[in-house]
Amino acid sequence: MTDSVAVSAVTDTTKYGERAIEEGRLITFANPRLGRDYDIHITLPEFTCKCPFSGYPDFATIYLSYVPNQKV
Repeated sequence: MTDSVAVSAVTDTTKYGERAIEEGRLITFANPRLGRDYDIHITLPEFTCKCPFSGYPDFATIYLSYVPNQKV
């Protein structure tokens, strides 16, 4: 079974156009190998965000590694 959890940082001061970027859903599913530890590695090579100080775009690569528990 796949679950979906709302992930949002939208406030009343969110500017037009930023709302669609900030609203998202985190999709999870049951761990098929519960009781067995294994690593999941994800690389996001084109992560883009807005600098909170200058307002200019920033670019980065995100490396995510984790061991799932009940949900993946």
